[in-house]
Amino acid sequence: MSKPNIQNITTTQTFQNWFDKTNEMVDLMRDSVVTAAPTGNETTGDATLVGDFTATNLVITNAISTDDIGARTPGTAVGFNGPIEVTPTTSQIAATFTYGAQGARTRYTDGTTAWDIGFDNTTTDNFIVNYGVGGQLSLSPLGILSVPSIITTADVEIGTNLTVPGTITANTIVATTVSGALSGTFVGDVTGDIYHPAGNKVFENGGPAANVPATFIGNVNGTVSSLTNHTTNSLSEGTNNLYFTTARARASVSNGTGVSYATGVFSIGQPVGTTDNVEFGDIEADDITCATVTATGAIDADEFTGDGSKLTGIVQLVKAHVTFTPSTGAVLASGGGLTVVRNATGRWTVTIPSSIAGGRPTSATGYSILVGGVSDKTFSLTGNTGGANYLKDYNAYVQSQTTSSFQIRATRATNAYVHFGGNDNNTGSIFGITAVDPATPITIAVLY
Repeated sequence: MSKPNIQNITTTQTFQNWFDKTNEMVDLMRDSVVTAAPTGNETTGDATLVGDFTATNLVITNAISTDDIGARTPGTAVGFNGPIEVTPTTSQIAATFTYGAQGARTRYTDGTTAWDIGFDNTTTDNFIVNYGVGGQLSLSPLGILSVPSIITTADVEIGTNLTVPGTITANTIVATTVSGALSGTFVGDVTGDIYHPAGNKVFENGGPAANVPATFIGNVNGTVSSLTNHTTNSLSEGTNNLYFTTARARASVSNGTGVSYATGVFSIGQPVGTTDNVEFGDIEADDITCATVTATGAIDADEFTGDGSKLTGIVQLVKAHVTFTPSTGAVLASGGGLTVVRNATGRWTVTIPSSIAGGRPTSATGYSILVGGVSDKTFSLTGNTGGANYLKDYNAYVQSQTTSSFQIRATRATNAYVHFGGNDNNTGSIFGITAVDPATPITIAVLY
């Protein structure tokens, strides 16, 4: 750089002039001269370079302002080793790529595969996306999109025209006008009229010209939306699907078991109105719902599976039952899910499950228990009665009950002769009650 205010020193000037000029150079180099060295010298202040400035590596801490950046060697690329962020301040255009006759494009590559995006050339001005040899996408300034094929997973809506020189494969196509050569099979609804390329209508689908007859030649799979200009008089009857007639309908039915038919009238031999008395020999049905049933005779049923809640007049029903061996509590037969646990001799607990038909009883006194069994009564008439016990009938009864379980006990009377003092002739009988496990099963029924 140049500093024109620094003058040369002459030989006639004193040593003081040399000293002052030297200090002036030191101050200038410290404050105003651009320096660079491997040791990392720094230059403070502003500097303007006129001409070429060449550096192996140039590091800018904050910002660089320039009107033009070019490659050091003409014709080569300018490389950027990190992300580039372009932020426009006065325009929506963040970056402009000026193109020539061969277009201007940006390339995205991993070193092997490349995608080129940008202008095609100045002849077409098309915007293109090319992969490899190109041809993947081309968009003209008029909005015409050219691609080899289109595959969609949803509907395609066409606002104006659709020109497809090849094959259309789609789930749904909605368009205002479709022209060209259409071949193949149409499956679905057709909305609108179909015209021959010569201009005459070949299919009428309503509208202002609905009264104009039209002829459609070909196969149509789908639903015809309107037949307003046709009646069945225009359609000849086929061989299998015949038209309805009263005679055909009456001829298609006949008499059945207990049912007679004549001239469109069915009869079963008696009135069956809601106020009539109807008589039948036997009735078999899976389900009968009646408001009121009046039976003058006996009602016999093989099975009753209801809970009796809707049978007026029946106060109590057997909800569950169980038969068990007293000595072990083992269940021999049961219904309704009752379980038995032997607590001790002559003591058992019976549990009522929550899943019992109709639910558990609402209170400890809201149900009844029937206890029964086969008597194991024995009686001894031996001559030697000293110390002998005479077994009487056992007595099984309900000791206590809750909403979920109840206690069953069984006892019997005892009759024992004992001696008093040492006098063998002085004997007496003692009577008492003792707990016992009967030798025969106990049966319990729960009713409510």
